[in-house]
Amino acid sequence: IELHNRGTTAASLAGWALSDDERQPGQWLLPAVTLPAGGYLVVFASAKDRRDPAGPLHANFQLSRAGEFLGLFSHELPRVGVDVFSPEYPEQRGDHSFGRDSSGAWRYFATPTPGAAN
Repeated sequence: IELHNRGTTAASLAGWALSDDERQPGQWLLPAVTLPAGGYLVVFASAKDRRDPAGPLHANFQLSRAGEFLGLFSHELPRVGVDVFSPEYPEQRGDHSFGRDSSGAWRYFATPTPGAAN
């Protein structure tokens, strides 16, 4: 999962959450990290639950290759879905990534570019 700050100012992600269950919008809370303007943050959906901002971040859930719900939720309570795949993201392809292109449209990319623009 890659988050991108398209804004012109840095954004604190403290308290924001990722979830693969729309009934649990606070499933995995992001640590207190700041995403610089134009910056990227990769979170692995490995079920390892690693939140130390000094190392790679790993959510406490895994994602299905076949597709499922995935959401980014705000830090306010009650949490609001800021960017969600509902009912599910599409089937994932080996050695491809799925993300937004420069126009904001979702599509597959033959060359994954974690930490950089698609």
